[in-house]
Amino acid sequence: MGLQVAREAARELQPSRIIISALTEGEVDAAIAMLSRETKDIELVGVSGDIFIPESLQGKDRAAMIADRESFDELFAEIFSPDVDYAKSALFQVIDRHKPTVIVDCINTATAISYQDVFTVSRRIKMLLDALESRTGKVDVQELQPLFTSVRELLLSEGVPQITRHILFLHRALEQSSVRVYVKVGTTGTGGMGINIPYTHSEDKPSATLLAKSAIGFAHTGLLFLLARTPGASIIKELKPGAMIGFAGSRVIQQATYETLPDGFQTAEFLLKHGMIDMVVARADLPATFRQLLDLYDHQPVEPAQPVEVRTPATRPAIAP
Repeated sequence: MGLQVAREAARELQPSRIIISALTEGEVDAAIAMLSRETKDIELVGVSGDIFIPESLQGKDRAAMIADRESFDELFAEIFSPDVDYAKSALFQVIDRHKPTVIVDCINTATAISYQDVFTVSRRIKMLLDALESRTGKVDVQELQPLFTSVRELLLSEGVPQITRHILFLHRALEQSSVRVYVKVGTTGTGGMGINIPYTHSEDKPSATLLAKSAIGFAHTGLLFLLARTPGASIIKELKPGAMIGFAGSRVIQQATYETLPDGFQTAEFLLKHGMIDMVVARADLPATFRQLLDLYDHQPVEPAQPVEVRTPATRPAIAP
């Protein structure tokens, strides 16, 4: 999603600079390589890292942070401490360092938080507690380490504290920056479909984790609603796509198939070249193109749309008793 936003911005807006941010350096490099082939006279800057953890913990995976007491304490403080220094967060640092004017945030925040999976961790803790309660006699402290680790994991996986702190950090970062517009591309969690959603996630129950994604996604919407009405804040807008997405991006396919994919795979131009789609149309040309297609399908010229008569109480037909 973010790459397509960057491509559209490059084509339509011609900014002097585009900053691409992603979790891994490989994702950033791939995005910049693609944009470099399609753009000119635009400075492309890459930034990799996890914006949901402190700057000092970048490069550490979650299991390592939970196992290391110092790292755990630092991450716990960022989420729960009322006196945490927001300027140490990676989110604040990246905005302060690059000073963008407009931010289009396409990170799937709800997925990043909900798929830490408090349900599985909670069941594991229950199992460990049950095992301890059934014991008689002394318990060696080393036998408690799995419980300690799981409790730490559960504390750091709580969704509401994480999304709350994320919005508070975002507010501080925008408040002290040159950002004029912040656009969030949010998520419904299920692709806009109902509870029974086999198409989007191959689930027919569905899982509690997936519904937690929807819950965090709409909690995020509520907090952005408040942020948009905060005096002195940037212009805040959220887009929450609710349409089914019937294709997978190249990164997802490559991870699933372990195959090296050709350059431009799954882009509109690639699909056009290989016969998967019939044309690629610039946004400004869409109305005229639709009319031409309708003309072809209908085998007759399409008449201009006629104005709709708005009936007033005086002209509305009477209803028979």
